[in-house]
Amino acid sequence: MKNSRAFLVIAFIPVLLVSACPGRNPLGTPSCKSGTCIKVDFTPAAKMAETCTLTLTVNSEVDDPDLKVYLAISAADVVVEGPPNLVAGNPGWNAPIKSRQPMTLTARMRFPNEGYFQIVGYALANDGRDVFQGLWIHVTAGGVTPNPPPERGPGTPAPAIKVDKTETARPRTVTPIPPPTQPAYP
Repeated sequence: MKNSRAFLVIAFIPVLLVSACPGRNPLGTPSCKSGTCIKVDFTPAAKMAETCTLTLTVNSEVDDPDLKVYLAISAADVVVEGPPNLVAGNPGWNAPIKSRQPMTLTARMRFPNEGYFQIVGYALANDGRDVFQGLWIHVTAGGVTPNPPPERGPGTPAPAIKVDKTETARPRTVTPIPPPTQPAYP
């Protein structure tokens, strides 16, 4: 059991890194691989501590009674409430799927503090088929924004840091270290 959890944690690291690449899959466009598709839809809340709705839609070209759907979030303090068959310890669902019959899983989440969060929906089949889709969420006191525009464009320098010039530099005193003493050679 612990090995499978460790595997899932290690497996999600590349998923999070790859999904951080900009322009891969805009919100609302399903991500497909080997006949399995996943689509992440997010309904933001008007204020920071209010409940948001996340919908994962999974579709497959083949029946898969052992399909697992996971939800990875970049912060542990985000409160997630999901279907009653939520797997203990993992925000994932056992999701047996029929061929060409989309399945929808809905989770509610609250963001307790401001910042940027990444959410990744991930479907994994026993035969190794996997597919994922991620999005960024920007949470401020004013509200929750999915896939926020970048604060600066590529190649735009960061704003200059203001330095307080009223503080004067003090000279440092350096105490020399005495050389090591060695016994005389016999």
